Amino acid sequence: MDGITTWRSAKRLKPYVYERLDPKRQEIRLLEVLPDEPGQPMQVKLRATKLPANYETISYAWGNPARTACIEIRSGQRRQLRVPFNTEAALKRVRRHDRVRTVWIDAICINQDSIEDRNQQVAIMGRIYSSSLGNLVYLGELEDPNMAPRIQHTIDDLLKHARSETDDLRSLQLGLRDMLRALVWWKRHATSDDQDISSACICLSSLYYHLSKRGDWYARSVQSLYQLLMTAQEFQKSEPRDSVFALLSIMDEKSSSALSPDYTRPLSDILESASRLAIQETQLVLGHIHHRPGDLERAEVASWAMRVDRELDFEIDPVEIPQGYHQTYPVSEGPDETTGGWKSGVLYLVGRHADSVSMVAPVCTPSIYDDHEAFSVWLWQTVQSYTSVSGPSSREVKATTIAKTLCADNYNLRRYQQMQDDERMSLEEGLLVALSPETTERTLNLLQAPHTYAPTSDGIFWVYLRNRRCFVTQQRRLGIGPRETQSGDIVAMLSGAEHPYILRPLDDEQYQLVGAAYVDGLMPGDLGVEWHSKEEEVFALV
Repeated sequence: MDGITTWRSAKRLKPYVYERLDPKRQEIRLLEVLPDEPGQPMQVKLRATKLPANYETISYAWGNPARTACIEIRSGQRRQLRVPFNTEAALKRVRRHDRVRTVWIDAICINQDSIEDRNQQVAIMGRIYSSSLGNLVYLGELEDPNMAPRIQHTIDDLLKHARSETDDLRSLQLGLRDMLRALVWWKRHATSDDQDISSACICLSSLYYHLSKRGDWYARSVQSLYQLLMTAQEFQKSEPRDSVFALLSIMDEKSSSALSPDYTRPLSDILESASRLAIQETQLVLGHIHHRPGDLERAEVASWAMRVDRELDFEIDPVEIPQGYHQTYPVSEGPDETTGGWKSGVLYLVGRHADSVSMVAPVCTPSIYDDHEAFSVWLWQTVQSYTSVSGPSSREVKATTIAKTLCADNYNLRRYQQMQDDERMSLEEGLLVALSPETTERTLNLLQAPHTYAPTSDGIFWVYLRNRRCFVTQQRRLGIGPRETQSGDIVAMLSGAEHPYILRPLDDEQYQLVGAAYVDGLMPGDLGVEWHSKEEEVFALV
């Protein structure tokens, strides 16, 4: 059998052996897909060449690693190569019936079993894509056989009318980017359905070309290493190191030269190096560091490193504490990462030990957050725990503190300002009821009215509680922090940061970064928050 074969027949062929490429000539491999009619066995050839060359690249999701196909390569002798199942499917869809199509597809054109080959090819990945005639996007399999022509027709219409309807494509770019991010292909994930279903390959090379000519729309929208790493968290990866290495071609020269691809390097080192560079740009990075259960105990990666190797999962991960307060703690003159003092695995940051955690509430898990009754009970218990230790103050003051903390003060920045007077009154009244001695779990349901933005409505008011826990400090301040927060952790105000951070003291005068927090009375700009250089210390984070 020619071309892509079954495993049974392929076992009679010898394995394909890659020839080594010349890194000095920046050689790449190209795959020639020989013409034939749909349904016929595929015939392909693989050859090495030097850039520039005429070819198209293929972007697609590798899919389930357990599903593979065996492709027959005709380069001199017939040889076999086992590849991801979706590689076979993508090649079937781009094959022409009347002429050869030359493509570059990573699963075949890079020797996946050679660390040296992967290092060399990933290092020039930006040039491989930018030198191509266009990029073909294989979106995966569709159950509806009529869906493919409808999508193609929609894209054709979009290109036809886009210039006149979207001020020459400018206002289209962000919306299209968000749409593509939501697609299975963009997230590098594919269906594992084994049924024989109709397929569609939507070739977006024309759209890709037009948008690229408008000023590199995607790369331009991500301007810093910090933003690139945040973007990487949205994607799935079959190789964890690619969460950093796949970004090299659109990084600035300083970052890309410091993060050259090396697949022999431990993942922890790669994540720490990328995070350190990003933190030196901006401490906003720290607000996007979330730990999952067991991370801090295992300590496989430094606590201050962004886990961009993992896709965000809001069943486990929280929403970031808002970074819209428009104020920061003062920037210290003391030594830290920006002044050059550092060693492997340790991050030095200047700050103040502002308070300590004395009591924590249970975690607001998704099962609690998404259940109206369970959330009411959790909220009532949390409020009562705070009021029992908060000391003498008026119910009105406590109500304001609780209202600000439960939504990380974000209602002042968004919907709260748009509330009608009676809506604001209802919110405060609900909190005052929760503070009264007669409060019961049932009466706390007043807090769940739609205008207070409960989880059962649009989630604006309570969203920062999901996968977090409330806590009370030694100085009787109320806060919300990471789910891993525990008694004995400290609350630190770090130089130049937008909110406090929870740190965990270790035995050797080092700390683990637990994560960002909102603490009423300790936010930048809060009345009474002062910064004295004599109170500064250098935190060694590991």
